[in-house]
Amino acid sequence: MKKIEQMSYDELMVECVRRAADLAVRIATEYIDYKIVGYIEADDETTQSQANKFNAMVDYTLFLIGQLNTIKRVIKEANQLGELDGKQYLLDFLSGLEE
Repeated sequence: MKKIEQMSYDELMVECVRRAADLAVRIATEYIDYKIVGYIEADDETTQSQANKFNAMVDYTLFLIGQLNTIKRVIKEANQLGELDGKQYLLDFLSGLEE
């Protein structure tokens, strides 16, 4: 795989889309069994440990969704900037992810 700095504008866009797709797959496959959206509390059927684990998964899922939304925004903004400025914008974004 080429280094990010050596990629063309189109290759950078594809890399962003690939990363977004990877996140979407993780969200869909890892968390598809959860039917409750939101936090839960311990009760007669759920221990505090189970509630804490579930709530941590909710937080992590929200984090992944946030990352997915960020990539979506970056793709849209790079497209609006055009090929030259958009390439630098994508380079800056992807380089930040590599750190």
